[in-house]
Amino acid sequence: MSLIDMKQLSAQQKLDLIAELCDSLDAADVPLSPAWKAELERRNADFEEMRGQAEPWEQVLTALQADRH
Repeated sequence: MSLIDMKQLSAQQKLDLIAELCDSLDAADVPLSPAWKAELERRNADFEEMRGQAEPWEQVLTALQADRH
C-alpha cells in the first residue's frame, strides 16, 4: 500500500490499519528506552507488592452499593 493509497482511507480504516500493524509486531522487536524499562520495572514491583491484597470486583461493588443506601 502506498502513501497515496493510505491518504484515501477513511479514519476508521486508518485506525484498523494501525491496529493490524501493532498486532503484527513482536514484542522482542520493539526496543525499550531505559526510561520505559525503568517504568515497567517499577509498575511490576508495585504489582508484586500488592499481590494478594486486591479484593474481588463483586466484593467492591457490594460495598459501594451498601454505602449508597
